[in-house]
Formats: sequence, C-alpha cells, structure tokens
Amino acid sequence: MRWYALKFGGTPGARPPTVSLHSRVQWELAAWSWFGVALTLLLLSGLNQLTLRLSEERYFLMLGSFGALLALLYGAPNSPLAQPRNAVLGCTVAAGVAVVLNYFSAPEHLSWVPQWVMIAIAPATAIAANQRLGVLHPPAGAAALIFVASPRATDLGWMYLVLPLLVGNVVCCAVAMCVNNVSRNRRYPLFY
Repeated sequence: MRWYALKFGGTPGARPPTVSLHSRVQWELAAWSWFGVALTLLLLSGLNQLTLRLSEERYFLMLGSFGALLALLYGAPNSPLAQPRNAVLGCTVAAGVAVVLNYFSAPEHLSWVPQWVMIAIAPATAIAANQRLGVLHPPAGAAALIFVASPRATDLGWMYLVLPLLVGNVVCCAVAMCVNNVSRNRRYPLFY
C-alpha cells in the first residue's frame, strides 16, 4: 500500500516545463495560439448563428468541447491527440457511443438506466472505446458528456454526429491547418 501512496508525490526528479516571461519565442507561440483560437471561434460563432437562423433554432454548431479541441490544435499541435484523425474519428466514435447508450436511459426509449448514471457511463465508455481504437481525443469525452447531459443535444439524436460534431471538428481542423502552417515554428497536421 505504501507504493500507492508514494505515487501521489509525483515522479522523483520530474519538473514542470520552464516558462520564461522574457522569451520572444514563447510570446510568439502564445500570440499564434491566441490568434488561431480567436479566428476559429469567430468563424464557428458566425456559422453557428447562420445554422440557428436557417434551421429555425433546431440545429446548432457551437459546443463546449470545441474549446478543449482548440487548446490542443493551437497549444499542442504536435500531440497525437490533436491530429485530424483523432479529432474527427474520436468524436464520431464517442458521440456514436453516447447516442447508443442514450437508448438505455431516455424516457422515450427503454429507460433502464437512470439519467444520472448515464452521465458517468457514456463518457467512460466513449473514452475507453477511443483508447481501444487508437483515436483517443480528450474533447471526445466531453462531446459524449454533452450529448447525454444536454436535452438540446440529446434531441438531435444521430444528427448530433454530423451537426455540430463533424462539421465543427472539420472546421476547427481546417482553420488550424491554415493558421498553424503560416508560422515557421509550427506544422499541422503531423499525420492523418
């Protein structure tokens, strides 16, 4: 049991990355991240307004999980978790899992599992499925949670996979490709 308690102290000798407030390179990276996130969210927000208007408020494009996606795309563009394959497939798998599991808890379906339990089971299952399939993507867990916890998302059913998820992820990845590759210090994507 002592070995377990010792793990809470961290790894001996491990240190967090150093951040210098005077480093020009780090300021430039932060500026690129700010610009990319702001530009992508402006585009998504505008498309969201258009989608709401055209669909008479039925469909939407803006999801909280896109904030986490943008942190990866601009803050850690070299991470395997940020690559388009993981972003698109990871969210599709996670949302598919959430939609299927929702049939077990939704009152209009089987209603076998209480909603408060499904809020834990859907993201856990989605993350495990992503990990097993090699498309782990942290915002995908959030996308599954958003689906089962939000009646507005749940009402979309299978359409949730297309709009907002697929469209939103493709827009985010496409803008990240354009913005990140303008900088000499960035390259995105590393693989598909």
